[in-house]
Amino acid sequence: MRYNTTYHEQPTSMLRNKLSIKKEQIMMFTLSLNLNILKSKRGTLKHCALFVLLALSAITFTNAQVPNAELLLRVNQATTVDIEAITEAKEGMVVYDTTLDRLKIYDGVAWQTLQSSQKGTIVLNRNGGNGILPTATNTYFDLPLTSAHIQTNDQDLFTVVGNSEIRIEQDGVYALSASLSTSNMPAGNTKYILAARQNGNLIGYLSRGFVTLPSRDYWGSSGTISYSFNANDIINFQYVLNAGGQNLNAVFTNASITKL
Repeated sequence: MRYNTTYHEQPTSMLRNKLSIKKEQIMMFTLSLNLNILKSKRGTLKHCALFVLLALSAITFTNAQVPNAELLLRVNQATTVDIEAITEAKEGMVVYDTTLDRLKIYDGVAWQTLQSSQKGTIVLNRNGGNGILPTATNTYFDLPLTSAHIQTNDQDLFTVVGNSEIRIEQDGVYALSASLSTSNMPAGNTKYILAARQNGNLIGYLSRGFVTLPSRDYWGSSGTISYSFNANDIINFQYVLNAGGQNLNAVFTNASITKL
């Protein structure tokens, strides 16, 4: 009796499909085993089965070279309004907020936004400017910086919304810094302040003091503070120069915010 043996070379795509099916079968087996563990009342069986479950999971994901989109988990999506309208949310539930483009988790009381660990900086810098620094006794003026003076900006974190005004886009702790210099500070004893405001409220002095000059001369100051902000807070950098109402020339004007 003769047997004819024929070898058929299988296309790579077919092998990949079979590999994908095997992985799906393993995942189904894993799920089934997991359910049996939950139903089991014997502690020893639970531990043994859990060990097998973890081992199979490790094999499944370690061998996967190219992720199959059909096997990925997709979280339910909803707008912020729809999420807040959920009346029977349970602790630990997760949903994707399409309004904020952020994941949210229910802590048993309210939906909490999961913030990314993204870090970044915005820097506004301006060189020169004759007569652009108005002065008055104990009067705050905005630093002469706009979106035209952006050197670098992580737009997911910051937006310039006005003259020396920057909107914070994510909750977090931030470092604020600013510097200001002039080429014609008047002679005498002059009070100066570099300050920061949050939503119109003064939150700190980056620099403050008095400078005494024997004659009109160059002068400058800088400083840094750290502060916790919420998304949509507006940060404003300002200065005070008690220079008798003169308009001074700017040499360097700088403001920056960095998410820590």
